Amino acid sequence: MGIDQRVISRLDELIATSTKPLREDFPLPESVAIAVDQWAVSTLSLLRRVFGEDSEHYGKFSEEYDNIYRLRFMAPAVGILRAAREDYANGYLFDIKQLVVAEVFDDLLDQAQYLFEQGYHQPAAVLAGGVLEDSLRKLCSRRNITLPSKPKLS
Repeated sequence: MGIDQRVISRLDELIATSTKPLREDFPLPESVAIAVDQWAVSTLSLLRRVFGEDSEHYGKFSEEYDNIYRLRFMAPAVGILRAAREDYANGYLFDIKQLVVAEVFDDLLDQAQYLFEQGYHQPAAVLAGGVLEDSLRKLCSRRNITLPSKPKLS
């Protein structure tokens, strides 16, 4: 299972269990509070890791978290979680993926620079060339430019 499917699956799981504490017979108020808190912390953690602390999803959920022990918390919280799932599943978070890819490429270019400075010119060129090639492929894909099966730089 790929990372995207794992995230979507976890979001679905949290949405499905969001009202479970409220459907139970409330045997002990403490057990309900623990279940709600566990759900909210898991949700907050996932939103932070997937969407980032600057995202609308995380920010709105964090605001609602202050109301965790009031029944009015659950409806907006579940709405935020459903919006997050929909945005993620439909690919509206492309900026996050591009940022991760850019950071990986930056690290690879730093490695190429280090290899070059150490006198390993050929491995440095191969590494930098790979980053360039992949970046050009993705740029062509985003611009709907069709590439042949074995493209050349020209």
